[in-house]
Amino acid sequence: DFEYVNLYHNSVVGSPGIFINDYEGCDLRNNIFYGTGNFAADFQDPDTSFTPNVVNDYNLYFRESAGDIIQYGANNYADINAFQAAIPNSNSNSVDGNPFFVDVLSDLHVIGAAANDAGDNTVGVLTDIDGDTRPISPSTTVDIGADEYSPLTENASPVGIFSPRSTFLCGDSMQTVEVIIQNLGINPISNLPVDAIITGDVQAVLGTIYTGPLAAFETDTDTVGVIYTALGGTYDI
Repeated sequence: DFEYVNLYHNSVVGSPGIFINDYEGCDLRNNIFYGTGNFAADFQDPDTSFTPNVVNDYNLYFRESAGDIIQYGANNYADINAFQAAIPNSNSNSVDGNPFFVDVLSDLHVIGAAANDAGDNTVGVLTDIDGDTRPISPSTTVDIGADEYSPLTENASPVGIFSPRSTFLCGDSMQTVEVIIQNLGINPISNLPVDAIITGDVQAVLGTIYTGPLAAFETDTDTVGVIYTALGGTYDI
């Protein structure tokens, strides 16, 4: 049972992101509900749900896998718009979308734009999980979730080596070096310098310009150059 509970400014990950049954007198605002393999939220006992003594609003819902994001009793809803249309007295200011956590398994600080400046100031939570002031200047509106933040406009990061893929490869006179890059900002990235430094038995400094554009939070693979590995040996990129 979930009765007479105020749930403010939480970032919750699970399958489902949150499950609530037999609830009344509750206030759920400014939360991120992230479903890893099931609904973002599963609300049961609809006969008493969302009566005047239940507040459920200004939340962000996201389902990692394909499928409906909210279950309400026996009914499923593909997105927040469908849920708002069916249950008009609930979640009128809520949103859906990927919050983009730094790491969904270990670090729920947020870098995406969906939760930014989308909360309700009237809940009165004045600091976030890190002790940062809400709202963060120069904004005048709090963020949804446990983390108060300002999304980066332009930021990119290498996230992996696409080629060579194996630790053990035959030598090659033209071994292609490809890296995987990700846009961690909210603006598209174009003309991004990408460099790779090879050390060990093979040494080289490779560089190219990724022309893009690379949309916010998307990844892509870019060819940085080629190296000569026909003599064998070990090397690091």
